Parts: sequence; C-alpha cells; structure tokens
Amino acid sequence: MDYPHIKGLARKRTAKGWRYILTIDHKSITVPVVEGDSDVEFLRKVSQARETLLGRKEKTIMDWLDEYATFRQLTPGTIDAYRGVARHFSLVDDDNRKALHEILKGPYKIQTKKQYVSIVRSLFSWMISHGAPVANPALDCMVKGEHQRNRVLTPEEMQKLRDYAETWVIEEPLYTIYILIMINTGARSSSALHTRWCDLDEQNRLHLYNQKAQKPYDYSIPIVDKRLIQLWRALETVNPKKEMYAHRERVKKRYATRLGGWMHETFGQDDNGEWLSPHSLRHTFATNALRAGVPLEVVSKLLDHRSPATTIKVYARFSESQIDDAIKKTFG
Repeated sequence: MDYPHIKGLARKRTAKGWRYILTIDHKSITVPVVEGDSDVEFLRKVSQARETLLGRKEKTIMDWLDEYATFRQLTPGTIDAYRGVARHFSLVDDDNRKALHEILKGPYKIQTKKQYVSIVRSLFSWMISHGAPVANPALDCMVKGEHQRNRVLTPEEMQKLRDYAETWVIEEPLYTIYILIMINTGARSSSALHTRWCDLDEQNRLHLYNQKAQKPYDYSIPIVDKRLIQLWRALETVNPKKEMYAHRERVKKRYATRLGGWMHETFGQDDNGEWLSPHSLRHTFATNALRAGVPLEVVSKLLDHRSPATTIKVYARFSESQIDDAIKKTFG
C-alpha cells in the first residue's frame, strides 16, 4: 500500500522484515505501521513516533550497552568485559576508529585483541540495527597476526561437496539449497539463511540480503546452476515473501555445524595446517573469480564488500605460476 510521503520516513528491510523507519537529526525510530492502515491512521502513527523521537534524550555508549546486555542476557562477568572495552568508544565515528587503533597497538596477546574486536563488532552491529547513528569501526577490522581460515576448495573437493549436497535432496532439500547458494554466490552462511522465496526473480537473479551489514546487496547475482534453480522452483511456496528458513538462528547453527563437521571430517588439514569450513566457500568463490580474470571491483560488489581493499586483502589467493604468467604478459 502506498502511504503519503513523509520527510525522513523510509521503508527499510531489517532482520525482522520490512519496517518504516523515521529519522530526524541522525536519530531513528520504528513506526508501527501495519498493512491496511488508513492514511489518517498512518499520519497519526508517524506524528506519535515523531513526538517520541524528539522527546528522546541522547544516549551514551553505556546506555546502548545496558540495552544490549539486557537484550542478550549477558552475565555480570561478560558485562564487565564489555564495559571495559566500551569505555574507549563514543557515538563519534572518528573517535571510534582512533580508539580501536589504539587498542590494537596495545601490549595484548593476539587472542585478547581478537576478543576486543569481536566485542566492538557485535555491540556496534546491534546498536546500528536498533537505530544508533554511528558506523561500525570493527566491521572489516583484521587483527595483525591473526590466523585466517581462508583455504579454498580444489575442483575435486568442490565436486565432493556437490555430491554431498545432492544426498540431502530427499531428506532435507533446504539444506541442499543452502549449500548451493553459498557455492554459487559466495554468500555468508547468515545471508544464505536470510533468503526469501521471492529473492530469486523470473530472470533467475538472486537478490541477497547482507545480514552482517544489515542491508540488501548492491547487485543481484545471476544463478546459472540449473540444479539450484530446479530445486528452488520445485519447492517455491505460494507465499513468495515467506522466508525460506523460518527459524534462521536455530537452523543456522544446525546447518553450519553439520556442514562444517562434514568438511572437517572429509577433507582434514592441508599441508599448511588449514581446515575447510562453510566460510571457505566464500573464499573459494572470490579466489576463483579473480583467477578467472573477473575485475577486482566486480568481485568486491558480488561479495558486497564496502571496499575492494577487503576483497584483495582477505580473499584473494594466487599461485606462483599465476604471478609468473602475469609478469610474462606484462613484460613479454
């Protein structure tokens, strides 16, 4: 239904579905609009939300932390740990980047720095999803010296994975689709599990949702895997906006754990001591695309990275022979 245009009001897709968000002076609030509201009722709710928003006091980082702790039901010990990290931050983006940089320069162990980054990333992610006017300083942050599980699958391993996915077609076809989505798009596990039936359009382009950044992908991804399209169309429900995985958090843990366990048991470690995980499919997608000559900027958009620097720093892997070939093409 088309409602009257209101300055500062936008219809956005959130983790809980579509919501009307009213923003005034970098402060936001959800307007409880429901399908079927009349224009008069719509305007009344917007007016009430505006009054609530204008009367809301400015929150500090500790106010947000208290709400986050209540929402997540954190233990007192965990809350103290969060407070120890959060006291370095504020709602000013530049200050936050500097604060995180100073923390990572400190005389801490690698594991401690990783924990600090994880705390900052999860806290700010929750704050942003609930309307905080601030960027996440730890979104693409990497701890120097941190071991990354970025091994890519070989063609033989990829074929084994496809065969494994096919074994679940009868018993649990949604699990098969989950695996095929990640193989064909390089999506994170959380994004694959956020998919709705209508996200695969008539042109077989998949419109993914970036669950980590809480926004839709900038571009849809064309699906060429006929098996994925066939399964999708066969299971497609009469309610196109219905989420494919109704209980994402529970399913995510079960599916990701199951797939990770199978990959761990089937493939083991390589010569560098690296293991495969569901996230390895994202690394494989990116690396294969770059090796095939796809421009870095295009691969970055397909992965929905904010910057191509993240793509090249974390996901690109090249062999010595490829580097040799590049030099020969340049100077040969």
